[in-house]
Amino acid sequence: MKNERRDRRVLAISSLPAVGSAGLKNIIGVLGTRVIPVPSLLISGLGNMAGHKRFVVPFRDLLHEAMRMAEEQGFELVLYTGYLSTPEQVDDILELIDDYRHQIHAVVVDPVCGDGGKPYVSENLIHSFDRLLKIADVATPNRTELALVQGLSVENDVSSLIDAFVKRYPSIALITTGVLWEREIGNYLTLGDHTEVLRHSMEVDRLLSGTGDL
Repeated sequence: MKNERRDRRVLAISSLPAVGSAGLKNIIGVLGTRVIPVPSLLISGLGNMAGHKRFVVPFRDLLHEAMRMAEEQGFELVLYTGYLSTPEQVDDILELIDDYRHQIHAVVVDPVCGDGGKPYVSENLIHSFDRLLKIADVATPNRTELALVQGLSVENDVSSLIDAFVKRYPSIALITTGVLWEREIGNYLTLGDHTEVLRHSMEVDRLLSGTGDL
């Protein structure tokens, strides 16, 4: 009998802004109906918009129910984690992975926690990413996050940060986003001891990094 690959979807966890393009909006914009979105947080506007408001969701229940429904539909899943709002959400995700490992083809972790050399989530949440990265297949930090999740200075050059990360998490495929070369921006793709540079052809006048790069 011919083996057929199961129907694969992306269970994507991240914030969902009403106004602005970030988080789940970007993922859905690219992958459309192949995304099973689970918002970690609802926000009226992006975090850099004055006056935006945050709305808590029943994250653990929604996450487990979405996974249960996906299992009933026979979906094989790539689990993607983006913006998380509390360390407890890391606990919920790890519990889900333990319960449904047979259903998960790969784990992709974007440790969203900072940009431009500065963190914008709590230190406890930054420390919690280590537990996700230890079981991830792919990690997609930006230049700042690459330093923060390792507890290293953001002043370190990107090559030394990549080397340290690969030693810490040797089984991960690493994509470092938002790397600047004069007026170009791009990514480093690191697999084991091999790193490839992927530059954008256009010039930029401000720091752009993250999922949009990918």
